[in-house]
Amino acid sequence: MTTPVFDPERSLGWRDGPLDGITCLLRCVEAVLRSRGYGPIDVARCLGGELDLLGRDMALEFPGCRLGWRFADHGAQNWPFVVERVGAGEPVIIMPDLYHYPGSYYEGLYHYHDHAVLAVGWDPGSETLAVLDTLAPPDEGYRRELPKTPQLVASCTRVTRVEVTAEADRRPSRDYAAEQIERHTATVAADARALRRLLDSFAAAGMDGVTARAVNLLVLGHLQPLLFLFGSSIDADADARLLDVRRAALSAATKAGWFGRALIVGHNDHVDPAPHYRRALTIAPGMLDALDNLADAMSRAGGDARVSVERADAADAALHTRFREIVHICYSSPSEAIP
Repeated sequence: MTTPVFDPERSLGWRDGPLDGITCLLRCVEAVLRSRGYGPIDVARCLGGELDLLGRDMALEFPGCRLGWRFADHGAQNWPFVVERVGAGEPVIIMPDLYHYPGSYYEGLYHYHDHAVLAVGWDPGSETLAVLDTLAPPDEGYRRELPKTPQLVASCTRVTRVEVTAEADRRPSRDYAAEQIERHTATVAADARALRRLLDSFAAAGMDGVTARAVNLLVLGHLQPLLFLFGSSIDADADARLLDVRRAALSAATKAGWFGRALIVGHNDHVDPAPHYRRALTIAPGMLDALDNLADAMSRAGGDARVSVERADAADAALHTRFREIVHICYSSPSEAIP
């Protein structure tokens, strides 16, 4: 295994920036997988899998690997683990408490956990931690050298190693995609309906800052990457019906990205974000229509998009559960967020 790097030329879908298609967290996992010899489709299938748009937590379990998170009320409890593992040559993902994390956009303001970095080196002489960070300068290889400080130590409240749990899935696309289409066409259709109902309710009632951030993380942190990974898991030389599914999934991922980025504009206005959130919600129907188009494409490729009342109710329940979890885990105070 080589030392992981953030390399646009070797990374999945990286064109305009490191967050094309997937999250900062998944970019960290990808870098670890690539350092172990995985190719682009290997990565997509290792991280993609079950096309459950609302029930999946895209920060935990994957078809080919898992992240065994260590939660702590104070980063000092996790710091020895970070130094030991990284010092031994094993990269560690850190989802820092941004209140403490040096240079964070929320430093000294909020105990938020919606960013991740990959620790790849520890120099015991200078006590410096090297991390890959999607927000670091591109001309420095998206790499930062962080001296050990009380703030850095305190920020390490959530850390994990990447544990590979299965061999890379290298089945032909016709077999891999057929299984997903058979299992999840109705799931996509039901999830799209549940999302439409929730976002329609926010369009009518409005959103506060934490609600908007949770929607943003649901869309950019879970929905977009799962759609992107599904589309990317299908070879470009697959048959015509599967290529339609691939295009529909990637289009839905793109439109989810547009919606999520529109919400970010509101986050950045600390005076009056509400008008930005209202405008962002006018972009949401494009994403929702794209999800309906994906379900249609999957139906044409052999899936069944019929949604029973029970499945529709289950999708609503899964969405509300996932939404509450995001608020609790990412936007609560550290002690409140410990399971």
